[in-house]
Amino acid sequence: MATCHSFTTDHSFTTMELSNPAESSNASSSVNPVPDLLPNPSSKIALSFVINNYNYDRFLTDAITSALNQTDVVQNFEVIVVDDGSTDDSQTILNHFTPHIHTVLKPNGGQASAFNAGFMASQGEWVCFLDADDCARPDKAARILQIADDYPQAEWIFHPLQPVDEWLNPLLATCDQTGATLLNLRSDLTHGKLKSNALPFPIPATSGLCIRRSLLTQILPMPESEGITLNDTYLQFAALGNRPGVFLNEPLAAQRYHGSNSFITQSRPELNARIMLLTAYWLRQNFPHLAAFSNVLLSQSLVHQWRSRQPLSPNEQALMTNYLASLSGFDRVYIYLKAVYRFLRN
Repeated sequence: MATCHSFTTDHSFTTMELSNPAESSNASSSVNPVPDLLPNPSSKIALSFVINNYNYDRFLTDAITSALNQTDVVQNFEVIVVDDGSTDDSQTILNHFTPHIHTVLKPNGGQASAFNAGFMASQGEWVCFLDADDCARPDKAARILQIADDYPQAEWIFHPLQPVDEWLNPLLATCDQTGATLLNLRSDLTHGKLKSNALPFPIPATSGLCIRRSLLTQILPMPESEGITLNDTYLQFAALGNRPGVFLNEPLAAQRYHGSNSFITQSRPELNARIMLLTAYWLRQNFPHLAAFSNVLLSQSLVHQWRSRQPLSPNEQALMTNYLASLSGFDRVYIYLKAVYRFLRN
């Protein structure tokens, strides 16, 4: 029988007792973290939550508390928060949770640099990423570790996200069959294809990604020099294109929809153009066997660029030029024809 999971602000989700819903978006001195959950240094750490934060002080307490308040976890886990140069009150909130979390403070460098810093600070066999405006379900760590035991060949575990509003009220009734599907999509991506019917559900955003440490050592660090704005898209396809994994059909985290993360609520072709270009370029550079799939992403980048009518930055244009120059004439024609087809079709 299908079961439905709702995310609320009661004790099944966070430890905060609030007098009104609006307060759930703000840290309070009355919020008391759970008892010291730093892992025993003599024991192996099974799972790391890596929270990336930039100017999300109004949501940060919820994210940290949700990661700390994991239930039924018999193995060690840790919570790492990377603050990417926030200029709001995030530092005060992080200080409040010391010493229950590991904090990494760094200058602003974007999501790729935050992923890199968080992974370097982590020790877990599994790393679960969590955006600072999202929340983990209380049983997430236990479910991920259970699936990892059930499917020892899995190198990644992805799961869907429950859409919620700013106050964690569900926007959709999310039901699931609590099913797990083992998949190996390396061949699909190697041949430049990722058929939609090969996936039980859309590839989730950051907070739905859990990746085994052995695979992350091949993916990270991501390039993060000036002009490079790689994001979770690179993580998603690098994982799918290299190792088998599991799609777990349970919404183990809530994804907030609010005014500050308009990327997930609005179509922004100029941003999509940059993301697809950078993902295509660096996938091809770092994983040559994914060249055919990278070409598909590049064609999608061209489509978004044409629709946006916005020029690429000089750095991005240089990447595009270098990418195209490295291709055979046949591949260049194929990419442009595919892009023209997609552009005219939609």
